[in-house]
Amino acid sequence: MIIPIDFEYLKFFHFRIASGSWDTTIKISEITTGNLLATLTGHTGVVYSLALLENEQIASGSIDGTIKIWHLNSKNNYNL
Repeated sequence: MIIPIDFEYLKFFHFRIASGSWDTTIKISEITTGNLLATLTGHTGVVYSLALLENEQIASGSIDGTIKIWHLNSKNNYNL
């Protein structure tokens, strides 16, 4: 699943895109080259929802019943 992001948000997100996956991970890619920048792990089920937040953060929701906030600079997360 890929999240639609408007151009203004792409500028804020430094031309990166996030996608949730059936393999329980979140992939961060560079839009202009397609290069994979990071794979975020921590969910134990399919990642169905992603939201881009302020301050280089992503919120993710999974079928495992958890919501995580990811700090992209450190790739650390915490549960809500």
